[in-house]
Amino acid sequence: VVPAVPTLEETNNTFRKNIQSTYGITVKYGGETDGYTVGGIGTTSIYDATVINNALNNLNNTLAKYPKGFFDEMRRGGIPLTVLLINNYANPSITGITDSNYSFAHISIAVSHPFEESFYHESYHYIERYIFKRGGNFSSWDSLNPQGFVYNQNISNANSFANTHLSSAPFVNTYAQTAATEDRASTFEYM
Repeated sequence: VVPAVPTLEETNNTFRKNIQSTYGITVKYGGETDGYTVGGIGTTSIYDATVINNALNNLNNTLAKYPKGFFDEMRRGGIPLTVLLINNYANPSITGITDSNYSFAHISIAVSHPFEESFYHESYHYIERYIFKRGGNFSSWDSLNPQGFVYNQNISNANSFANTHLSSAPFVNTYAQTAATEDRASTFEYM
């Protein structure tokens, strides 16, 4: 008797279970994300098994770059993470969104965009939520900004490393200039 070769869908589900057990997170895709909206923004689910497999590979490879037990610690600290792999958002310029509070975190990633940068950025929002839950703060963060700078009021390409490639640029990109939380997440993304 020749053993049955698993379908790509079965392989993906096994792969997902391995990621979940290795990192202490939940991973959803396909029909599990149907109708998912975040911040009033709709999403499109992924059904192509090859695209799902590629997304799972990207997720696994990206998660492997974090310290062992990193995400599991935050889960044990009361903020379990669910990663939703979607095709895209109704707003095509959005690549990822983190929806969280002190008892859950959902990171949705549009796999139609480059994966790693989006995940790094969104995972920082999750990390920061955990930092705040543990009593941390960033009370001196704004003091690092240029004199007179106000988030979301003084956005300038001249202040963006991504635009100028100057090491003296005070922000990694223009999006970092929209809010202190986005500044930290964009900086983490680049690191």
